[in-house]
Amino acid sequence: IIRNQELKWQKSFSIGLQKFWSILALNFLARFFIWFLLFIIAILASLKFSGEILVFIVVFNILLFLIIIISFILKYAIIGVVLKNWKFKQSLGKAWKIFIENWLLSLEIALIISLIFLLINSLMIFFISNIIISFLTLYVGFLFGLILLVLLAIMVFVAVQVLLTIFHWATWVIVFELLDNKKHTLVSILKSGFRR
Repeated sequence: IIRNQELKWQKSFSIGLQKFWSILALNFLARFFIWFLLFIIAILASLKFSGEILVFIVVFNILLFLIIIISFILKYAIIGVVLKNWKFKQSLGKAWKIFIENWLLSLEIALIISLIFLLINSLMIFFISNIIISFLTLYVGFLFGLILLVLLAIMVFVAVQVLLTIFHWATWVIVFELLDNKKHTLVSILKSGFRR
């Protein structure tokens, strides 16, 4: 698609199958480390000792930072496997390099995407809840209509989440392509601001 080439279903399925195991292994490895770090946090939370609150806060922030790093590396590695045919070990090394060289930019983009998600979901919940409340006020006792309205609201919510997920990955694919071409067409707002 990126190269403006027509891709038939059989070919796309075959390509997807080839990438499946590498992507599965990357996800498994990332989930393992994330759950391991969360396990450490849970153990620390259950321990009782002098200065436990201070130690917990420091360790929690360090482990949270590590989880964020893992999530970025996973994104870049998966995109590299899909678009660049990177192998499993190669994807980890190159994804790490991209993140280290562009960590501030990665955080900025993640923050912008999160704010967009928060804004859209907040607006959607606000409007859907108001519509349902208005319907309940006007059509008290119309159970069938209420069920249909709730089902429709769920369908709209799911559809919006699917679109947001597509937007999320499409954004990271574009970011990956810009960062991987080494032309520095994408620059951190904070970094460029400091240079001024």
